Amino acid sequence: EPSFLAGLERAATQDEDPSVAAVAACYAGYFQATFGQLGAAQAFFVRAQELVAGGAVEPWAIAEVLFSQGQLLRAQDQRGDALAVLLRAAQVGDACGHVWAAGSARYITAKIHLDRRQGAPALTAVAQALPSTLDLGIHTSTLALLHVAAGAGAALDRHVEAATLLGAVDAWGDRIGYHPARMDPVDGERHRALVREALTADELAEATARGRTLPPAEAVARVIALAASLPAPAPAGAPVARG
Repeated sequence: EPSFLAGLERAATQDEDPSVAAVAACYAGYFQATFGQLGAAQAFFVRAQELVAGGAVEPWAIAEVLFSQGQLLRAQDQRGDALAVLLRAAQVGDACGHVWAAGSARYITAKIHLDRRQGAPALTAVAQALPSTLDLGIHTSTLALLHVAAGAGAALDRHVEAATLLGAVDAWGDRIGYHPARMDPVDGERHRALVREALTADELAEATARGRTLPPAEAVARVIALAASLPAPAPAGAPVARG
């Protein structure tokens, strides 16, 4: 939307509130990149980084700047760099209590792992975010995280459990008028396809119907329990087992 972008650009260039200007700059840069204006996008991200480097930007804004940078890096297929930036965004968000930014960073982190069909780290990232978004009543974030968790479960070959989660997400989404797959049609449909791939139509229907009866807190608890049951990742530098 041109008028929305123009408002971001005006906010990005004001000097009264560096935190607001930095957040506006990074979102203006992200939208410019989405519209294919890469030169303008880079200029806005430089503006955001300069403001952060100036030391007057508050932590909540730094978390959002880092989160938007991570989104852009993923879109540019620089996934390793994106994961590093998103980890910092989550850490800053946790430290200052910006639950939405920390949860959003972990949401994109999970999607990057699913790009690589890495179910375990995707599920772990989601499980780290869900307790806070649920407790604070950030329903849209919780739904989006649960939807990605279903894709992660499928990537772990837990397709029935994943379909049950989709049923819970769809039922809750119907109640509050928010559907993650509609808001994120490319990734959302890809994640739903992961769930469907190993199930018959009857198996899918049975699992999703069962999931529609799950309270949101129970769906969250199941994701956290499944993540806790995963084997611990090997330490960095550990030898790879030969078989």
